[in-house]
Amino acid sequence: MTDVIQSPHNPILKRVRSLGHRKTRYAERAFMLEGVRAFSAAIEAGIEPVATLVADDASPEILALAGSWRPRLVERRLFNLIMDTDTPQGIAAIAPMPAAELPDVAAPLIVALDGIGDPGNLGTIVRSAAAAGADGIVLGPGCVDPYNAKTVRSAMGALFVIPILEHGSETDGWIRERCPSRLLAAMDGEQCYDAPLWRGGVAMIVGSEAHGASAWGRNLATGGVRIPLTRAVESLNAAVAASILLFEAQRQRQPSGAV
Repeated sequence: MTDVIQSPHNPILKRVRSLGHRKTRYAERAFMLEGVRAFSAAIEAGIEPVATLVADDASPEILALAGSWRPRLVERRLFNLIMDTDTPQGIAAIAPMPAAELPDVAAPLIVALDGIGDPGNLGTIVRSAAAAGADGIVLGPGCVDPYNAKTVRSAMGALFVIPILEHGSETDGWIRERCPSRLLAAMDGEQCYDAPLWRGGVAMIVGSEAHGASAWGRNLATGGVRIPLTRAVESLNAAVAASILLFEAQRQRQPSGAV
């Protein structure tokens, strides 16, 4: 780790920049992660970085964290230029996309997202879903790429601990089979979110705050659920609503959960 990359034309820096494009990420099945927390979470989940980059003025702690993964030193000016954040911590990696399989669970809790286009919202929902013990996330039409740099940053490592799948005939059929209750979050939902709804196989469908659910989400749903609001507030942020539902589901699904 003696040579410092000082040219923006270095092949590995070109590759980092190319992974800013969704098409390249999916062609290579790889994405960029940045920062101590995301890097540590990936390693703890058994992800082996394809390449590890460290700023040449990184702290001893960061150098120690990266040490087992043959890190390449990058001149700090260049490191900052190729990273997505304003103040990079000094460590980043090209990581393979985690394998995502339908969970082998008899009565799963699945989060089905419909038109979640904001990367920060998606990352927050991924983090809440992982923390609340959901078994998987399905991305419906109009959802942002979960490996977008902003989504990765917002998820704070949760991408590596919960399967994230795209909708499609196989996945949708699996949801219908394993989740006989499929509840769409909506202002006019017929049941309140804290009613005894969340045990057994359940899919929680959360649509776009601005546009609501698409035909995909509406057709998937078997019923609706609402979160009561006061003071003429029209709606909740999608990530906030999903988090409220997730932790209510967690409460009910625990053996001692009151309903």
